[in-house]
Amino acid sequence: MIDTIRVESPSIDDAVYRYLKDISVEKLQIDNATGNIHYCFTNYELDGSFDYRIMLSIKTEKWQRFYSASVCKFVTDLLPCDPYLVIEFSIHKFFVGHNLKNGFNDLSDKFKLFIEFLESTLNVTLPDYRNWILTRLDFALTFKINNVEDYFKYLKNCTYPRRKTFSYDTSMMWVGSTTTVRVYSKEHEFKKHDLNRLKNNMNFDIIDLVNTSKNMIRAEVQIRKKKLIDINGGKIMTINDYDYNKIIKLYDEEILKVYRIRENNIKYNKADDVMQILLENYTKNRANTLFSFYTQMQIFDESKVRESVSRASFYRYRKELIDLGIDLKNSNIKIDNDVFINFIPDSTSKYLIS
Repeated sequence: MIDTIRVESPSIDDAVYRYLKDISVEKLQIDNATGNIHYCFTNYELDGSFDYRIMLSIKTEKWQRFYSASVCKFVTDLLPCDPYLVIEFSIHKFFVGHNLKNGFNDLSDKFKLFIEFLESTLNVTLPDYRNWILTRLDFALTFKINNVEDYFKYLKNCTYPRRKTFSYDTSMMWVGSTTTVRVYSKEHEFKKHDLNRLKNNMNFDIIDLVNTSKNMIRAEVQIRKKKLIDINGGKIMTINDYDYNKIIKLYDEEILKVYRIRENNIKYNKADDVMQILLENYTKNRANTLFSFYTQMQIFDESKVRESVSRASFYRYRKELIDLGIDLKNSNIKIDNDVFINFIPDSTSKYLIS
C-alpha cells in the first residue's frame, strides 16, 4: 500500500504563485467542537515518514544540468525557473487518519481527490493532477507474527549489499541513494508517533487501533526519483505513469536483497536439507565446516561470526552457501530455544495482512 509521496507540480501561473506566496500556508484545521485535527500544512520539510502533516512549498529554482563554457564541461546547479509546487505527505494518513490498515494502491484516484481538496481549501486552480511528477514514493506491506522483539534479534543478521545497516531494538533500516528499506514494529512506531494525536479523537476506536498494531511488522521501501525514472523506462514518472505492478515488483526485489534470496527462488532453509545439499556437493569435512558456519549465522549477529573466522574465510563460506541456494537468514534452527521464525516480508508471505 502507498504511504508517503513527494510530488512536483507542472509550472503554476503567476496569479496562483502570487496568491500562494502572499497567504500563510502553514496552518491547522481544527474541529472546535471536538478538538480533532483534520489537517495541518507546513512550509518546512517533514520530520520523517511518520509525520502526519502536509508539506507544501513554492519553488522558483530547479537543479539543472547544462554546459558551462567557463569550465568547458557539463555541470549541475540550481537555476531560476517558472514557479512550481512541491508537496510531501502521507496520502494514507490523509485519507484514513493513520496508516495501520485500510491502505490502498489506486494512487491516481486518491491523488485526484487530494488535488480537489487543495483547490477547495486554498481557493486556487492547480495543474492537472495527472501531470504531477513523482519524486518519492513509499510502498509498505504489513504482517502479523509472534515474538516481534525476538524477531528483531534475528533480523540483526540481515544486511543489504554495500549499504550500512541501522539497527535498533524494534527496527532495521538500510539507506541507499535510490531506495531505502525499513522493517519495524508498527506497534512501537504507532504508540510513539500517532497514539497521542488520535487518543482523544472520537472518530477512532483507539483500543481497536492499539490491538491492531500488536505483533504487527511493517516492511517499507522508499523509492526515490532516480529509481522511479529507472522503472518507468528512463522517463520521469508522473501520477499518470504510476503502475502498481512495477512498484510491487521493485518492493519484492528490494526486500529479497536484504534476505539474500536468490533470484531463481531456489532456497534451502531447513537444517536437514542444508546438511544434505552440502554433503552432495562437498566432502564430509568440508560440509561439516560449512554447516557449522551456517548454524552460527542463524544464531549470532553477523558481526560476531566475523570475529570467529578470517575475513577471507567468512566471504568464501558465505559465497559457497549462497551459490548452493542456502538461505542464510531463515531457518528452522530455533533462536533462544523457543523462537521459531520462518518469515520473509514480501508480497507472497503467508503472514501478509495488508
